[in-house]
Amino acid sequence: MNKYIEGFLSAISFFTLIPAGGKYEISRHTMYFFTIAGLVTGLIAGIPYLLLSPYSPFIASAIAVSIIVIIYGFNHFDSIMDFGDSFMVRGTEAKQRVIKDRYTGSGGIGMVFIIYVPAIAFLTFFNPLSGFMVIISGEMVSKYATLISMYRSKPFGTGIGSMFISLVGTWSVLLNLIPLALIAFFNLYNIGIASGVLITAYAIKRGMEKQYGGINGDLIGSVGEISRTLFYFLSFIFVILHLNLFLL
Repeated sequence: MNKYIEGFLSAISFFTLIPAGGKYEISRHTMYFFTIAGLVTGLIAGIPYLLLSPYSPFIASAIAVSIIVIIYGFNHFDSIMDFGDSFMVRGTEAKQRVIKDRYTGSGGIGMVFIIYVPAIAFLTFFNPLSGFMVIISGEMVSKYATLISMYRSKPFGTGIGSMFISLVGTWSVLLNLIPLALIAFFNLYNIGIASGVLITAYAIKRGMEKQYGGINGDLIGSVGEISRTLFYFLSFIFVILHLNLFLL
């Protein structure tokens, strides 16, 4: 099988619950399609939103966000909870210990509310078509921010996060820009919104490296979840300022 086709299928089968058929190894080619996995997920979550939003924006938004969480197998949801618990303690060693334990405390529950409740609230504001495009664009930017959080990062511990960091190279960052460029066709202002999100995501990543002594899988997943909500928020700000220039 062509290594790029295998990379695409492995990205879909590993990063989502979508059945791609067969068993594929995780390789550098898998990381080339990281943003594509976000595009597919955004489409799946966006269609119910598009259909239901005219009747109930809240239900449409809640279902869309729930679908996103489910498609990723609750992995990023769990990452946010672990990050929330570790965020509440001080000291590098304590943060590393808490983020790795299996317990969930008030910090984890609080972080879930901080990330997902606003995401649902922001989506209720958009009209069906613009919200549909925001969901797709937000998912792609979220995945690219996740990729950025792994690029030339310092891992701590041994685990899946360390493995992914070792696989992300310059080609991964460059090739994932190609599908990401599609968001400009939804709204030209998405270029500015995405740039703001990605700069913030990189700053968050650098802060995490400093506070935790490196990056692990939970922190990587958290960067992506934070970035999605930030994309929704900035899109909301652009709408209320009447800064929308849709091409499609």
